Amino acid sequence: SPTLGGCSVSVANAEGGLAPLAEENLHHLSYRRSRFSWVISLFIIILAQASKAYISRNRCLGRSIPVIKNVFHISLVYNTGVAFGLFKGYGIFFVVLSFSIVAYIARYAIVNRHKDSFKKRMALSLILGGACGNLIDRLRFGHIVDFFDLRVWPVFNIADSAITIGMLLLILELYVTHNPRRKGLTRNLH
Repeated sequence: SPTLGGCSVSVANAEGGLAPLAEENLHHLSYRRSRFSWVISLFIIILAQASKAYISRNRCLGRSIPVIKNVFHISLVYNTGVAFGLFKGYGIFFVVLSFSIVAYIARYAIVNRHKDSFKKRMALSLILGGACGNLIDRLRFGHIVDFFDLRVWPVFNIADSAITIGMLLLILELYVTHNPRRKGLTRNLH
């Protein structure tokens, strides 16, 4: 029977049993899931840019507003490094690196849209949306606008969060699908 993301796909037939889903329906389902992945990326880009614009307009650079005192603050910071303020001062290098990562993930997503699992596409969508959200800042301002301040961690933003969550999901997906003891679990989760 046809497969989608490594799992066979069936529908109930008139006799109450399961029949393989028609190939054209399978491609339509895969196309819809692929399109949903692009919508997730676009949503992350818009949310990241809107939140950065709001914070930039309504907060002073370096001023911290406690949301939960000594735990979570909103602190406007300009970051010339990468995620969580690491490797500051390599501006043009990070523009080129970010653009390369965005181009690679976008190409990979297009080429593998019918092959990858839904979870892998979602992980890549989060990474792509976050990378684009931060790349836009680098191109417009020469720095990234960060504002989530947990006091024990470098200041970050929604795009950084999307990249981190996407990477964790991708690592988990790769661990589960490439670990022989977990193969049965993978099929059940798709």
